[in-house]
Amino acid sequence: MQFNNSMLSKIYLVVTVSLLQFCTSPTVKDTAANTADTIININKQSNTPANTLASFTWNDELCEYKGNYNPQTYPPDLIKNTYELYSVYAGLLLENRPSVYKPSDLAKLNLKALTAEYTEKKSFLEKLKIVDAPFWNTLKKQTLQQLDEEYEFDKLKIQAFDNPEVLLNNRYSKSCERFVTALNATDTSILFATWKSFAEELKAKNGSPEAFMARFYDKYNSPEKLIYAKIDLITFGWGNCANSSTFHIVNDGSAANEFEKLFTNVKRECEEP
Repeated sequence: MQFNNSMLSKIYLVVTVSLLQFCTSPTVKDTAANTADTIININKQSNTPANTLASFTWNDELCEYKGNYNPQTYPPDLIKNTYELYSVYAGLLLENRPSVYKPSDLAKLNLKALTAEYTEKKSFLEKLKIVDAPFWNTLKKQTLQQLDEEYEFDKLKIQAFDNPEVLLNNRYSKSCERFVTALNATDTSILFATWKSFAEELKAKNGSPEAFMARFYDKYNSPEKLIYAKIDLITFGWGNCANSSTFHIVNDGSAANEFEKLFTNVKRECEEP
Protein backbone atom coordinates (compact mmCIF):
# COMPACT_ATOMS: atom_id res chain seq x y z
CA MET A 1 0.00 0.00 0.00
CA GLN A 2 1.19 3.43 -0.82
CA PHE A 3 0.56 6.32 1.52
CA ASN A 4 -0.02 9.78 0.28
CA ASN A 5 1.16 12.75 2.14
CA SER A 6 -2.16 13.32 3.87
CA MET A 7 -2.29 9.81 5.32
CA LEU A 8 1.33 10.01 6.49
CA SER A 9 0.60 13.21 8.33
CA LYS A 10 -2.33 11.66 10.21
CA ILE A 11 -0.31 8.58 11.21
CA TYR A 12 2.51 10.77 12.43
CA LEU A 13 0.13 12.83 14.49
CA VAL A 14 -1.41 9.77 16.15
CA VAL A 15 1.97 8.31 17.03
CA THR A 16 3.18 11.62 18.38
CA VAL A 17 0.14 12.03 20.64
CA SER A 18 0.52 8.45 21.92
CA LEU A 19 4.15 9.01 22.68
CA LEU A 20 3.33 12.22 24.48
CA GLN A 21 0.70 10.47 26.57
CA PHE A 22 3.09 7.66 27.39
CA CYS A 23 5.79 10.11 28.43
CA THR A 24 3.62 12.51 30.39
CA SER A 25 1.40 10.08 32.29
CA PRO A 26 4.00 9.04 34.91
CA THR A 27 4.85 12.69 35.57
CA VAL A 28 1.24 13.54 36.26
CA LYS A 29 0.96 10.50 38.53
CA ASP A 30 4.08 11.50 40.48
CA THR A 31 2.84 15.04 40.86
CA ALA A 32 -0.49 13.80 42.19
CA ALA A 33 1.32 11.54 44.64
CA ASN A 34 3.53 14.39 45.81
CA THR A 35 0.49 16.59 46.24
CA ALA A 36 -1.22 13.90 48.30
CA ASP A 37 1.86 13.53 50.51
CA THR A 38 1.97 17.28 51.06
CA ILE A 39 -1.68 17.33 52.10
CA ILE A 40 -1.12 14.46 54.53
CA ASN A 41 1.87 16.19 56.08
CA ILE A 42 -0.04 19.43 56.43
CA ASN A 43 -2.92 17.57 58.04
CA LYS A 44 -0.52 15.87 60.47
CA GLN A 45 0.86 19.24 61.53
CA SER A 46 -2.51 20.89 61.87
CA ASN A 47 -3.89 17.93 63.84
CA THR A 48 -0.98 17.94 66.35
CA PRO A 49 -2.53 18.92 69.71
CA ALA A 50 -1.37 22.11 71.41
CA ASN A 51 0.97 21.76 74.40
CA THR A 52 -0.98 20.26 77.27
CA LEU A 53 -0.99 22.58 80.27
CA ALA A 54 0.10 21.21 83.63
CA SER A 55 -1.31 22.43 86.94
CA PHE A 56 0.15 23.25 90.34
CA THR A 57 -1.72 23.89 93.58
CA TRP A 58 -0.52 25.86 96.59
CA ASN A 59 -1.94 27.56 99.68
CA ASP A 60 -1.48 30.53 101.94
CA GLU A 61 -3.26 31.48 105.17
CA LEU A 62 -6.58 32.28 103.48
CA CYS A 63 -6.58 30.96 99.93
CA GLU A 64 -5.94 27.90 97.79
CA TYR A 65 -4.45 28.59 94.37
CA LYS A 66 -4.41 26.46 91.25
CA GLY A 67 -2.26 27.63 88.37
CA ASN A 68 -1.88 26.23 84.87
CA TYR A 69 1.47 26.43 83.14
CA ASN A 70 3.28 25.16 80.05
CA PRO A 71 5.58 22.29 81.15
CA GLN A 72 7.74 22.85 78.07
CA THR A 73 8.50 26.35 79.32
CA TYR A 74 8.86 25.45 83.00
CA PRO A 75 9.37 21.77 83.86
CA PRO A 76 7.29 20.61 86.85
CA ASP A 77 10.38 20.25 89.07
CA LEU A 78 11.29 23.91 88.54
CA ILE A 79 7.79 25.05 89.48
CA LYS A 80 7.85 22.88 92.61
CA ASN A 81 11.36 23.96 93.60
CA THR A 82 10.64 27.63 93.02
CA TYR A 83 7.60 27.30 95.28
CA GLU A 84 9.81 25.67 97.92
CA LEU A 85 12.03 28.76 97.84
CA TYR A 86 9.03 31.10 97.84
CA SER A 87 7.41 29.35 100.80
CA VAL A 88 10.46 29.14 103.11
CA TYR A 89 11.84 32.65 102.84
CA ALA A 90 8.83 34.48 104.30
CA GLY A 91 9.77 33.96 107.97
CA LEU A 92 12.52 32.69 110.20
CA LEU A 93 14.32 29.80 108.57
CA LEU A 94 15.61 27.90 111.61
CA GLU A 95 13.33 26.10 114.05
CA ASN A 96 15.86 25.05 116.71
CA ARG A 97 16.27 28.63 117.86
CA PRO A 98 17.19 29.54 121.44
CA SER A 99 14.16 30.91 123.31
CA VAL A 100 15.16 31.50 126.92
CA TYR A 101 12.85 33.43 129.25
CA LYS A 102 13.32 31.55 132.53
CA PRO A 103 16.02 29.31 134.05
CA SER A 104 14.26 26.05 133.08
CA ASP A 105 14.54 27.04 129.41
CA LEU A 106 18.32 26.74 129.54
CA ALA A 107 18.08 22.93 129.44
CA LYS A 108 16.36 23.16 126.05
CA LEU A 109 19.29 24.85 124.34
CA ASN A 110 20.80 22.53 121.75
CA LEU A 111 23.62 23.86 119.62
CA LYS A 112 24.15 20.47 117.99
CA ALA A 113 20.55 20.34 116.77
CA LEU A 114 20.75 23.94 115.54
CA THR A 115 23.95 23.24 113.60
CA ALA A 116 22.53 20.05 112.08
CA GLU A 117 19.40 21.88 110.95
CA TYR A 118 21.42 24.76 109.50
CA THR A 119 23.75 22.43 107.61
CA GLU A 120 20.85 20.44 106.15
CA LYS A 121 18.86 23.49 105.08
CA LYS A 122 21.86 25.24 103.58
CA SER A 123 22.72 22.16 101.51
CA PHE A 124 19.10 21.89 100.37
CA LEU A 125 18.94 25.54 99.29
CA GLU A 126 22.30 25.49 97.53
CA LYS A 127 21.27 22.47 95.43
CA LEU A 128 17.74 23.73 94.75
CA LYS A 129 17.24 24.27 91.00
CA ILE A 130 14.74 27.05 90.45
CA VAL A 131 13.35 29.10 87.57
CA ASP A 132 16.33 30.92 86.08
CA ALA A 133 15.16 34.52 86.36
CA PRO A 134 16.73 37.56 88.08
CA PHE A 135 14.05 37.80 90.78
CA TRP A 136 14.29 34.14 91.84
CA ASN A 137 18.08 34.02 91.65
CA THR A 138 18.28 37.10 93.88
CA LEU A 139 15.76 35.66 96.33
CA LYS A 140 17.75 32.43 96.58
CA LYS A 141 20.93 34.38 97.28
CA GLN A 142 19.16 36.49 99.93
CA THR A 143 17.61 33.40 101.55
CA LEU A 144 21.03 31.82 101.90
CA GLN A 145 22.38 35.05 103.42
CA GLN A 146 19.52 35.18 105.92
CA LEU A 147 20.08 31.54 106.83
CA ASP A 148 23.81 32.16 107.44
CA GLU A 149 23.16 35.22 109.59
CA GLU A 150 20.36 33.57 111.56
CA TYR A 151 22.70 30.70 112.40
CA GLU A 152 25.54 33.03 113.40
CA PHE A 153 23.17 35.00 115.66
CA ASP A 154 21.56 31.91 117.24
CA LYS A 155 24.87 30.16 117.76
CA LEU A 156 26.33 33.14 119.64
CA LYS A 157 23.19 33.45 121.72
CA ILE A 158 23.31 29.80 122.82
CA GLN A 159 27.03 29.94 123.59
CA ALA A 160 26.70 33.21 125.54
CA PHE A 161 24.70 31.61 128.35
CA ASP A 162 27.68 29.43 129.25
CA ASN A 163 30.45 31.67 127.98
CA PRO A 164 29.59 35.38 127.49
CA GLU A 165 33.12 35.98 126.18
CA VAL A 166 31.90 34.83 122.73
CA LEU A 167 30.09 38.18 122.51
CA LEU A 168 33.31 40.19 122.74
CA ASN A 169 34.73 39.82 119.24
CA ASN A 170 32.12 39.62 116.51
CA ARG A 171 30.29 42.02 114.23
CA TYR A 172 27.70 42.78 116.92
CA SER A 173 30.21 43.72 119.63
CA LYS A 174 30.40 47.48 119.07
CA SER A 175 26.73 48.15 118.37
CA CYS A 176 25.70 46.11 121.45
CA GLU A 177 28.64 47.11 123.63
CA ARG A 178 26.55 48.05 126.67
CA PHE A 179 25.24 44.51 127.10
CA VAL A 180 28.47 42.82 126.11
CA THR A 181 30.37 44.80 128.74
CA ALA A 182 27.86 44.04 131.51
CA LEU A 183 27.75 40.32 130.72
CA ASN A 184 31.54 40.07 130.79
CA ALA A 185 32.11 42.22 133.88
CA THR A 186 34.00 40.49 136.70
CA ASP A 187 32.12 42.67 139.16
CA THR A 188 28.52 41.43 139.29
CA SER A 189 27.35 44.82 140.58
CA ILE A 190 27.91 46.17 137.05
CA LEU A 191 25.80 43.35 135.65
CA PHE A 192 22.96 44.02 138.10
CA ALA A 193 23.08 47.79 137.61
CA THR A 194 22.83 47.41 133.85
CA TRP A 195 20.01 44.90 134.24
CA LYS A 196 18.04 47.29 136.48
CA SER A 197 18.51 50.34 134.23
CA PHE A 198 17.51 48.23 131.22
CA ALA A 199 14.34 47.15 133.08
CA GLU A 200 13.50 50.81 133.72
CA GLU A 201 13.80 51.49 129.97
CA LEU A 202 11.49 48.58 129.13
CA LYS A 203 9.05 49.70 131.82
CA ALA A 204 8.50 53.00 129.98
CA LYS A 205 7.47 51.11 126.84
CA ASN A 206 5.25 48.56 128.59
CA GLY A 207 1.47 48.84 128.64
CA SER A 208 1.40 47.84 132.33
CA PRO A 209 4.59 49.38 133.75
CA GLU A 210 3.79 48.67 137.40
CA ALA A 211 3.06 45.00 136.77
CA PHE A 212 6.21 44.79 134.65
CA MET A 213 8.40 46.15 137.45
CA ALA A 214 6.72 43.87 139.99
CA ARG A 215 7.79 40.88 137.90
CA PHE A 216 11.26 42.35 137.58
CA TYR A 217 11.68 42.70 141.33
CA ASP A 218 10.47 39.15 141.84
CA LYS A 219 13.42 38.04 139.72
CA TYR A 220 15.76 40.63 141.24
CA ASN A 221 15.11 39.28 144.73
CA SER A 222 15.18 35.63 143.65
CA PRO A 223 17.94 33.19 144.69
CA GLU A 224 18.45 32.78 140.93
CA LYS A 225 19.02 36.51 140.51
CA LEU A 226 22.27 36.08 138.58
CA ILE A 227 20.72 33.65 136.10
CA TYR A 228 17.71 35.93 135.57
CA ALA A 229 20.02 38.89 134.95
CA LYS A 230 21.93 36.98 132.27
CA ILE A 231 18.71 35.76 130.66
CA ASP A 232 17.19 39.24 130.39
CA LEU A 233 20.39 40.87 129.17
CA ILE A 234 21.09 38.16 126.59
CA THR A 235 17.54 37.49 125.37
CA PHE A 236 16.10 41.00 125.42
CA GLY A 237 19.18 43.20 125.64
CA TRP A 238 21.89 41.79 123.40
CA GLY A 239 19.37 39.65 121.51
CA ASN A 240 17.16 42.52 120.31
CA CYS A 241 20.19 44.70 119.63
CA ALA A 242 22.02 42.07 117.55
CA ASN A 243 18.84 40.97 115.77
CA SER A 244 18.35 44.50 114.42
CA SER A 245 21.73 44.13 112.66
CA THR A 246 20.94 40.67 111.27
CA PHE A 247 19.84 40.44 107.64
CA HIS A 248 16.15 39.67 107.09
CA ILE A 249 14.39 39.56 103.73
CA VAL A 250 11.60 42.11 103.46
CA ASN A 251 8.36 40.32 102.66
CA ASP A 252 6.61 42.95 100.54
CA GLY A 253 4.39 40.58 98.56
CA SER A 254 6.54 40.71 95.42
CA ALA A 255 7.37 36.99 95.58
CA ALA A 256 3.67 36.07 95.48
CA ASN A 257 3.17 38.26 92.42
CA GLU A 258 6.26 36.90 90.67
CA PHE A 259 5.22 33.31 91.35
CA GLU A 260 1.79 33.85 89.79
CA LYS A 261 3.48 35.26 86.67
CA LEU A 262 4.86 31.78 85.96
CA PHE A 263 1.32 30.57 85.14
CA THR A 264 -0.92 31.20 82.17
CA ASN A 265 -3.86 31.53 84.56
CA VAL A 266 -4.48 31.19 88.29
CA LYS A 267 -7.73 30.35 90.07
CA ARG A 268 -8.10 31.06 93.77
CA GLU A 269 -10.58 29.99 96.40
CA CYS A 270 -10.44 32.02 99.60
CA GLU A 271 -12.08 31.75 102.98
CA GLU A 272 -13.65 34.77 104.57
CA PRO A 273 -11.15 36.45 106.90
